[in-house]
Amino acid sequence: MPPEDDVDGRRTQEHFQGKKRMFEFQFQGRLKQRPEGHLWLSIEIDNPVKIGMIQRAFLKVALNFISRRNKGFHYSFGDLHDKTEEDIKEGNYEKLHLSFALDHALSRLVISGEEDDLPRLGTNIPETRESVKRRKRGESGAFPGWNTRNTYTMSIWSEYIDFFLWKIVNIPGIRPFGISKIIGKQNINVMYYSVEGCSDVDGNQPHLRKDMKVFAHYEIGHLKHTEGGNTQKYINKISKTEIEDCGTIGNVMNENICFSHDLEENTS
Repeated sequence: MPPEDDVDGRRTQEHFQGKKRMFEFQFQGRLKQRPEGHLWLSIEIDNPVKIGMIQRAFLKVALNFISRRNKGFHYSFGDLHDKTEEDIKEGNYEKLHLSFALDHALSRLVISGEEDDLPRLGTNIPETRESVKRRKRGESGAFPGWNTRNTYTMSIWSEYIDFFLWKIVNIPGIRPFGISKIIGKQNINVMYYSVEGCSDVDGNQPHLRKDMKVFAHYEIGHLKHTEGGNTQKYINKISKTEIEDCGTIGNVMNENICFSHDLEENTS
């Protein structure tokens, strides 16, 4: 329980009380450029990892579970190890990633016009349950598409990723396991991007680097379980006292996890 004088901590504790979600991210802003086709939310890592037959079979069970619950789900174990230097130079490859069509994946979405009052971040984003169901199913007219005029207030949460413990949890039939068991000491990159020529969220088109236009990118790391990247640079810049106090200095740090963000020129 946060102390009585910790207003933000108390508000956060009340917001999560009685809910299954392990985290929640909220965003609000406008696009400076209209994406071609769909916007994708991707969780990816920079370097390839070796995945054995047992691990791969284990992961496919988890991925099938995710696929059944998410329209527009796409994943790749990465193909960097099969590519030539020329392929890599030209961006003709995929990194290991899990991607979701953003309009289907968002837990809550409110689209506001120029004269509308904007929802307040840090509270429940007010989208009706019926609207959520229709949007996630991809029903006609449920989502009007992305544009540069409206302001988008977005929230996404999950009960399956515990960033504080750095574990995957609550997947039926699978015991909780550490994220590092799969990706080692690497940080997680969260990307928001469009893919040139990709109009079908349920298609099998690869998400090649050369076809991706990135709108936003942030990195999630852990003080105990990850090394390197922007997270490490951030940790190295601040003192141990600031880490223990969960200080906010440009990026966001809270006890064990660190978020390092890089807003692209296509968003505001």
